[in-house]
Amino acid sequence: MLVIHFYAFMKNTILIIVLLFSIYPSFSQVNDSISTVSGHSIQVAPIGIRYNYEQAFGQKFSLNYTASLEYSVFPVFVFDLWDANICFDFEYSLNPVLQIEPRYYFNLNKRAAKGKNTYLNSGGFLALSCTFFLPPLSYNTDKPLSGFFITPYWGVKRVWYKHFLFEFGAGLNFFKFFSWKQVGIFPYLNYKLGYQF
Repeated sequence: MLVIHFYAFMKNTILIIVLLFSIYPSFSQVNDSISTVSGHSIQVAPIGIRYNYEQAFGQKFSLNYTASLEYSVFPVFVFDLWDANICFDFEYSLNPVLQIEPRYYFNLNKRAAKGKNTYLNSGGFLALSCTFFLPPLSYNTDKPLSGFFITPYWGVKRVWYKHFLFEFGAGLNFFKFFSWKQVGIFPYLNYKLGYQF
């Protein structure tokens, strides 16, 4: 029952995001001097490589579309009560990943007024990431891990020398793997290095 409600929640969340960003002309009626810009990038994160397209919507909003190949490693602890034996191992999964992420850049104008870099949306943002882990290409887990994450988070983006990209984000992951019955929550902490073109 919980799984059905969670799938309905995911479907409704994505529908709301798409509807909000489909009416983007209403966002662009703000008379601010700095606005978001669109751009492509290739990024390397600690667990994979990704292609990203950020589409600007109005003055302060953008929508990120990402396709990536991500490697996940899970530590596994097993305690055998009968033999009093403790085993430690790592399981891994290599998944193709699709992500859609609306962003709200909250400080572009303040950074511009202070003479700081705002090139290609260099600023702070709030985001709601919807990530879909497709069936793995390779894995050594008991069951193949595929599922989805919803991640509200705060982040910063910087582009230096017109092409070199750095992003950092912190928030909270809500996730559901299709092979698991339960829904999980854990902290989100990530950084990305990339090339913006």
